[in-house]
Amino acid sequence: MLGLSIRQPWATLIAAGPKTMEVRKWKGCPLNAIGKEVAIHAGRKIDNSAPMDVRRMAFEVSGAWQRDTGGIIGRAILVDVIRFTMQTFEDRYEEHLNPPSWFEDGLIGLAFADAVRFRRVIPCRGQLGFFDVPDDLLGR
Repeated sequence: MLGLSIRQPWATLIAAGPKTMEVRKWKGCPLNAIGKEVAIHAGRKIDNSAPMDVRRMAFEVSGAWQRDTGGIIGRAILVDVIRFTMQTFEDRYEEHLNPPSWFEDGLIGLAFADAVRFRRVIPCRGQLGFFDVPDDLLGR
C-alpha cells in the first residue's frame, strides 16, 4: 500500500473524513496512484500555522490529535488529482480547508474518499511524497 505523510491536524481531518483533499506544492503526482488505497501517516511535526477553526475541528473528531503523530492513523482512497487555479482553490475550500492566503500557482489537490480513521496509531516512519507501506505493518 502507498503511504502519505501529512502534518497534524490535517492528517486527522483526512482520516476522519471532514477534509477530503490534501493540497501539495508538487509539480505532479504519480497518476497510477489514483484509485488506490493510501495509508494516512501523521508526521511527527504539528502544523502550528493551522487556523484555530481547523484545530477545533480536529479536536471534535479526535480529542487526542496532538498525540497521534509519528505513525499511520487511517486510510483513504485517492480518487482524483487536480491542478488548482485561484478559482478552483476558492470553490473547493470545503474540501481542503486551507486559507486563501496559502494559495500559490502550481498547487495540486489530492482528492480522497472512503476515509477510515484507526483507533490507534501504527508506528511508522514517514517520508516525503508517496512511500511504500509494508502490508504486514497494517495486518494484511
